[in-house]
Amino acid sequence: MATSKQKQNQGLNPFPPPSKSAPEITEQQIAERAYAIYLARGGADGYDLDDWLQAEQELRQQQSTAA
Repeated sequence: MATSKQKQNQGLNPFPPPSKSAPEITEQQIAERAYAIYLARGGADGYDLDDWLQAEQELRQQQSTAA
């Protein structure tokens, strides 16, 4: 039997699915942008995660401003 707290939380998803109207950003798109960031930085190694996260953020911002 569900408690009152469980009933309150039913149907609440803290991570809603992405909007169906906006196309999903692919790993390929992120990888290509991350590589461009890597090259723009002079190809210095050791920043792969930083490049990936920056690329993902940039693409998501572009997506949200285009919508």
